[in-house]
Amino acid sequence: MKHEKVVGRMRDALETQRQVILLARHDPEFRIDGFVVQLGEKWVLIARTRDGGHLNGHSLVRIRSLVRVYGGRSFEAVFARTLPDWPPQPLEHADTLDLDTTKGMLQTAVPADTVVGLEFSHRPGAINIGRITEIESRRVVMQEIDPAAQWSEETSTWRTSRIVALTMGDDYQRALASVAGPPPE
Repeated sequence: MKHEKVVGRMRDALETQRQVILLARHDPEFRIDGFVVQLGEKWVLIARTRDGGHLNGHSLVRIRSLVRVYGGRSFEAVFARTLPDWPPQPLEHADTLDLDTTKGMLQTAVPADTVVGLEFSHRPGAINIGRITEIESRRVVMQEIDPAAQWSEETSTWRTSRIVALTMGDDYQRALASVAGPPPE
């Protein structure tokens, strides 16, 4: 699917509050279901849904990584509209959210010490979960939590150009952060 068509479908979904399903080129298993909340030049903010149509955090997805966007046609999109947390809300600081640059998105989307998941183009199927400790011009530094809910003492450095998605506030991340507790200083 051409870039213009991807953007057009997301713009239409934003205006109509229609559920979308996003597929990405870096990973055939990558799929995000949800509602478009905000659209920029490089990034799109999605209010994610999980099984049953329940809202489940937010994802910021690099638009150029998407190969297909189509409308959700299941009962879940209809059911989501009946839930008390409808309609999907933007991030608290939506008026200052920069979705036009990667560095700007990282600086404006993620409050300090928020647990996030980062997905990278060169690591299909892997999600690095932790907190962002530093944002450089071309790199992001992260202190990660492992699947056993243990904070790493060391930090990891990743190239921002390889980030294809950032997720925050989903059920898994909230549970992991709750069990892990505060990160070591």
